[in-house]
Amino acid sequence: MTKYKLIIYLTVIFLISCNDKKKEPEKSQYEIRTDKQEQLDTLNQNEGFALSKKFDAIINEDTTIKFTYQIQEKVNRDNKSLSITGYIKDITLRDSNYILKIYGVFANYECFGEILVSPQKFYELNKKLAHKSSSIEGCFIFKPTNIKSSSMLTIDSQLSTDDNAETVEDANANASSELTYNFHRVLLFLKGNLIDFYIYKKLPEDND
Repeated sequence: MTKYKLIIYLTVIFLISCNDKKKEPEKSQYEIRTDKQEQLDTLNQNEGFALSKKFDAIINEDTTIKFTYQIQEKVNRDNKSLSITGYIKDITLRDSNYILKIYGVFANYECFGEILVSPQKFYELNKKLAHKSSSIEGCFIFKPTNIKSSSMLTIDSQLSTDDNAETVEDANANASSELTYNFHRVLLFLKGNLIDFYIYKKLPEDND
């Protein structure tokens, strides 16, 4: 009988301890959205990486790339394509083809890409863009035709602060400005022909 009493006692203790456990607080809408966004970010990154791997493309996370010449050598020597993750900033028409103007990051450089898209490929791409209203991000695989870099060009200006001047024109009579290169920031310019793409998925709440 003592054995049964011990079992009952332990069972009661277990049930009480379970009931005493605090319930996890419900997540706020912001936390739920954040969790979904993190999952979607992971999905997008994995899909982009898989596409890059499919075409054996040079990716922007390649840690062996320190200088632009290394990209040029890999493209020329190994006949490699490039993979860029970035935002479509504009699309222009050139003859019967389309040009994607893309801003992103490649090998730790800010990057501007002009990628030529055939009408057939653009039809496929445009179907993905039709429901997007802004901030179109994606992974773009292309065959490079031109690779170059440049230091960032900035404008340094000095305005006159003549308190005795009667007009704004007089106050700024000694104003000066000049174009200078910021050698601490390098811009990478890429041109090429589109091979394939993956447009990043976004949460429905973004109204896209």
